[in-house]
Amino acid sequence: MNKSHNASPRDPLAPVSPLTWDQMVAIEPGLAELERRAAERPTRPSHWQVYAAIKEELNQLVGWRSRDPRLRDGWDIAMDRIKLALLASPPRTPRRTARAKGQGG
Repeated sequence: MNKSHNASPRDPLAPVSPLTWDQMVAIEPGLAELERRAAERPTRPSHWQVYAAIKEELNQLVGWRSRDPRLRDGWDIAMDRIKLALLASPPRTPRRTARAKGQGG
C-alpha cells in the first residue's frame, strides 16, 4: 500500500515560503552591507569586478554555504536585490587631476 505524502508545517519536506529581504537582513546584517557597497560602486574596479567580488561574499551569506539554514533558500532574493543596487548606481568617473589634464608639471 502506497501512502501519499502529506506535508505538515513541521515536515522537513514541506515547501518553505521565501523570506523577505528585510527578514533576511534581520538574520544576516552583512547583507545590508553588501547592498550598500553595491550601491556605492567605486570608480575602480570595473562593474564586473565589483559584481564578482560581491557575488563571492554573497555566496558565504545565503544559499548552500549559509551558516543559517533559514537563508539557504534566499539566494535569488538576495542576488536580485544586490543586482538592482549595482545597476541603479551609475559608475563614478575618476576626477581628472591637473597633471592628467596636461596643465601641470
